[in-house]
Amino acid sequence: MRGFPLFHTGLMVIALAVLAWPLIILTRPASSVQAAPVQQSEASLAAHIPVRLDARWAHVPEYLLVSHLGEPLWEAASLSALQAGLDATLSIPEEGVDLEVTVRWPEGTPTSALQLTVTPEALPAQDQVLWGTVDESDVLTYQWK
Repeated sequence: MRGFPLFHTGLMVIALAVLAWPLIILTRPASSVQAAPVQQSEASLAAHIPVRLDARWAHVPEYLLVSHLGEPLWEAASLSALQAGLDATLSIPEEGVDLEVTVRWPEGTPTSALQLTVTPEALPAQDQVLWGTVDESDVLTYQWK
């Protein structure tokens, strides 16, 4: 005799339910608390405010230059970690901030990415990614509305 099929089905359903519970907990969307939007006037957006610049890359570059309006904000050579950060001050007009980013990776480095995150005080963080090989330069625009 092979047993009672309904009993075996019930055991299988219980086993699947026990396995499904952690998956449901891990894969459900996290409840997030939304902060009230901060109302910024044009005058306050154009004022100089503290900004945090954070850079992460897939391969460590030889050289990094981040400029704003032709003035270097961040220049680094001989980087050794996969991420770095800098505190600066920027004026953020309504039309946004254009940052010119130049990065140079060592010869033989495969296509790599640089993620530059800009976090102004009292505004949400924004990030953009620059892909390239060896020498890459581009203008990244960040806007807050």
